[in-house]
Amino acid sequence: MVHRRAAPPALILLALLFGCRPASGPDVVVHGAPTVSGTALAQATAALIGAPVTVSTMAERAWATCTPPGGGTALKAEDGPRFDRPTVVLTASALAVDQPGAPCTRVFGAAPPGTNAVLISDREVRGRCSSMPHADAIAAVIAHELGHARGIPPPGDGTTCTGRGCHCDDASCLMNDGHGGCPQPGEQLCARCRGATPRDTR
Repeated sequence: MVHRRAAPPALILLALLFGCRPASGPDVVVHGAPTVSGTALAQATAALIGAPVTVSTMAERAWATCTPPGGGTALKAEDGPRFDRPTVVLTASALAVDQPGAPCTRVFGAAPPGTNAVLISDREVRGRCSSMPHADAIAAVIAHELGHARGIPPPGDGTTCTGRGCHCDDASCLMNDGHGGCPQPGEQLCARCRGATPRDTR
C-alpha cells in the first residue's frame, strides 16, 4: 500500500497493552455482520501488537443465549467455548453477562474468567458509545477486555474488584470502569497497568 494512514489513537492502546512480541497474538473470530471489517480489524491489531492475528468464523450457536430485561436475545458470554489463548470474538449480536442480582445484563464486552474468550458486541458499542469514532471505540473495548483476560490490572492498592471484575482506580486509565463501559477519547493505560506482567488467568 502506497499511502498509509496513522493508526487511530485508541487502537494504539493495544500496543501499550501488549507491545511488540514475537509470540503470536490473539485470534479474532468474527460472526454475523459487524460494521467493522474483521479483516481490517485483524490487520490493525496485528500491526499494533507486532504479531499475526487470525480471522476465522464460528457459529454463534457455540454460545448459549438468554433474554435480557426488555426482551430480545443476547449471547451469554459465560456459556460458550474455552480457548487455549486469548481469543477476541467480535459479534453483531447483543451480548450479556450474569451480574449479582441482575442476570442477563447487556454489556459492550466481556472476558469471562477461565475461558480466554474476549467477546465484543459491535451492536452495543455502536448503539451506545458515540463520544469517539466507532472503530476507535471497538479497539478500546477490545484492549480493555484483553486486559482482563490477561490479568490486568494487578491486584493490590489501586485496584477495585467487584462482581464485574477488577478495575484500576485511576479515572483516566483504560482499565478503569467509571464510564459505564464506554471508552473515552484519549484514554490510555496508567503507568501501573502498563508495567503489569500479564498473568495466566485460565
